[in-house]
Amino acid sequence: MNPDSTPVQPARVRAVVVSWDGAHLLPDCLDSLLAQTVTDLEVVVVDNASVDGTATMLAERYPGVVVVRSESNLGFAGGADLGLTGFTGRFIALLNNDATFAVDAVERMISVLERPGNEKVGAVTAKILLAGSYRLERGPSQDRQRVTGSRRVRILRGCCPAEEGSTQRGRRVRSQAVPLLRGH
Repeated sequence: MNPDSTPVQPARVRAVVVSWDGAHLLPDCLDSLLAQTVTDLEVVVVDNASVDGTATMLAERYPGVVVVRSESNLGFAGGADLGLTGFTGRFIALLNNDATFAVDAVERMISVLERPGNEKVGAVTAKILLAGSYRLERGPSQDRQRVTGSRRVRILRGCCPAEEGSTQRGRRVRSQAVPLLRGH
């Protein structure tokens, strides 16, 4: 409760960032989340037993971000599960520590989920633009391809359809990851 005895409403959206030894990646990610146009966004970082100064950096630079520390590296799924503990809001955004959002990405993804007729849609994702140089490698099947290169990703816009391998502004697009999920 706040001082005037008005109950504090839980955040409608929780962004969970799972990180392991990612102190060098977190500032860009967190800055993009804290700049979102959605005002009722809670940001949670799950620190998967980092030893690179992540906890100190978060305490010094991001005191408003909730930090959940795991004593062991639980991986992405285990970290995401830990970061969702106790959340009662409506929407969940799951991010790796190397992802950044455009300022309106969360708002745009929520608008898709709340659009009339989309009541049964459980998740949406953003268009992903990979920063840096990449090449496509053919897998065992000619239909399967994967993108190789550094793992830094930048989210340009929320909920923009993209086909695997298409380009925008000269960058390769992957249509996967960074979901926004419907909660309770």
